[in-house]
Amino acid sequence: FPKAVKFAGLTCLPRQDGNQNGWIKDYAVFVSAEGQHWGEPVAEGSFQRDVKLKTIKFEKPVEARFVKLQAKNSFRLKQPYASLAELDLIFGE
Repeated sequence: FPKAVKFAGLTCLPRQDGNQNGWIKDYAVFVSAEGQHWGEPVAEGSFQRDVKLKTIKFEKPVEARFVKLQAKNSFRLKQPYASLAELDLIFGE
């Protein structure tokens, strides 16, 4: 973002084309003020194995210019791909 924004989480929509390649199982979310230093994750967890919209809520809102979703692994361990149909921020508290 051109300047820091305050947000309280993310929503992630897996592929919706019937293909499960790249569906993310375990994830970590990082934020940064300048895109160089990321620090500790602001959220970590696992997604359910389905086509539904996934919601990641932070313990408390953060303010940052950069956000990174790290896919730690997929549901297909021999195919370590990551994909999403959509990724959106949850603004506010």
